Amino acid sequence: MQISLFAQRASFPDVWLDHGLLVGPFFEAQAREFEREYESETPEGGTEHWRYGAFVHWLRAKPAEATVVALAEAALRDQDPSMAGNVILELAALPAFSHQLLEHVLARAPARKELGVAPEKLRAVFAKAHPAG
Repeated sequence: MQISLFAQRASFPDVWLDHGLLVGPFFEAQAREFEREYESETPEGGTEHWRYGAFVHWLRAKPAEATVVALAEAALRDQDPSMAGNVILELAALPAFSHQLLEHVLARAPARKELGVAPEKLRAVFAKAHPAG
């Protein structure tokens, strides 16, 4: 299965493809497994597990700042607010999550209250990971 078709059927926001975040063996394997599970059908739900797996892959890779920015944007655009909120908290704990990105996310998060990311909690996670920041 082509990555672009996998991204579409698993409901990845466009930012994943726009920033080349679905490239490499992990995502090729993920697309093959998705195809085996769903064949030619597009699932009506439950695809947040595939997207969360993609986020976890990147979180474990300790990505550079540009990738962290793209992942934050992907989380802000994700259709599953609960999962996206958890990802944002995990991203805030990464060394490459800048103070500028924190402020960007805080400015955008109120428009998606369902993310469930309290500004105080996000600031606390960031402060713990960035004691000098």
